[in-house]
Amino acid sequence: MKLFVGTWIMHPVKSGAFAGVFDNGVFKSEPILGFVGDVTVAKLKLVGIISCLERLRQPSQLTLVTDASDEYVYYCVNEWISCWSQNGWKAKSGHVVANQAEVERLSQLLKTHSVTAAQPESQQDQTFHDSLVAMARDHSFQCGEKSRAACCPPAPR
Repeated sequence: MKLFVGTWIMHPVKSGAFAGVFDNGVFKSEPILGFVGDVTVAKLKLVGIISCLERLRQPSQLTLVTDASDEYVYYCVNEWISCWSQNGWKAKSGHVVANQAEVERLSQLLKTHSVTAAQPESQQDQTFHDSLVAMARDHSFQCGEKSRAACCPPAPR
């Protein structure tokens, strides 16, 4: 089964959204959407992946399809998490890894699910990933408007 997760971050407000879909080759799941405030690009990607993996009801074997240019998620899932875990959540530099809470949660999920990150295998995979980025962008704008309206009502006339 494949897991696709697309993200969109709104600058300069540093909030964003993710859209994730499971694809077992026969059908695709309904999109899993989420909005996160005060977030970095890396943290948003981790939150999106975690939110999708938490929806699985039984241990699964997955290929996480990353954007072709997304080295952070690729190496985080395939290599870094196991090293960071062994090093007490510290990078080679000795500093605590960024987004430690999310990285630790993802590590727990990777003990339940067999996940390998991979770049898109085909143009169809890349196109589908791009459509999820667009879905995340639209969700980000919708949620951003709602949160601005809730915290900043229009001034009286």
